Amino acid sequence: MGVFLTVLFGYFKSVTAPTRWEVWNSKNIFLAFEKDSGSEFLRPEALLMKRMTDKRSDKNYRLVGELKSNMYIRYPATEYLYPIRITENAPLVFSKKSEAVPLVKECRLIDELEGIALHECPNL
Repeated sequence: MGVFLTVLFGYFKSVTAPTRWEVWNSKNIFLAFEKDSGSEFLRPEALLMKRMTDKRSDKNYRLVGELKSNMYIRYPATEYLYPIRITENAPLVFSKKSEAVPLVKECRLIDELEGIALHECPNL
């Protein structure tokens, strides 16, 4: 039985898709457990929001404009920012720098990084 499995494994490794086996290299498997592994696949907006939230102790934020309407930004950002929550009633609001915050006029700019702005809107 052991010889059969060895031959079968050798066959699949050499014939089916040798490039796939490189992914399962032990060096590559351990890379998955490093800090911020896989961040090169995230949207830059999510990475910028994470840099801003790391400076603060707040746990609830809101997205507006394109950050909210574009699911390719909203979903990865929501997952990547965990345990920070993206809610509809948070006083801290992320928006694109080029977009105005449409909520209330009392919002003030707190932080800004490469096209992403963080506003505080206390009267929400």
